[in-house]
Amino acid sequence: MIGESEADMDRKQIDNVVCDWECLAIIAHRARAAGQRLVATSGAFDLFHDAHALYLEEAARYGDMLFVGVDSDDLVACYKGALRPICGQDVRLKVVAAQSSVDCAVIMHDWPAFIRLVSPQVVVVSPTTKVKDAFDRRLTIESAGAEMVSVSSRSVTHTSGLIKVILERYGPK
Repeated sequence: MIGESEADMDRKQIDNVVCDWECLAIIAHRARAAGQRLVATSGAFDLFHDAHALYLEEAARYGDMLFVGVDSDDLVACYKGALRPICGQDVRLKVVAAQSSVDCAVIMHDWPAFIRLVSPQVVVVSPTTKVKDAFDRRLTIESAGAEMVSVSSRSVTHTSGLIKVILERYGPK
């Protein structure tokens, strides 16, 4: 990446929000160097709905730039089960990147590596983060020198609830 022009880097970005890990590192480094407060969060964002949008809006309020790791298909299947995600990672990434609150989004395979690369001042987590995950995440966050903030949902919508409604309405009778 060293010696690469800004035009080359910009061509690697899609819509100036979606990027690969190399661009993510450069964008985060430039933002930190400019004194901006970086916020990072992540999630599956499957069947994107109002709770997702509200969560990202709330996360963005903690800093100047919001970096979002969209969990890879393999990662989602590991913690949500073999039938998930419903929407593929590229679709989920585009939907997340389309949110005005998101400054940079990337497909994420490894959460600790994402946090180390962005090196944010604040990491926003969902209150639904499992206790063991919360402990592991706290260790990663503390070692990165960041603050962990848990943001409560302002919506009653959940992806699993949407799936249930779809199956009830359109599933086999």
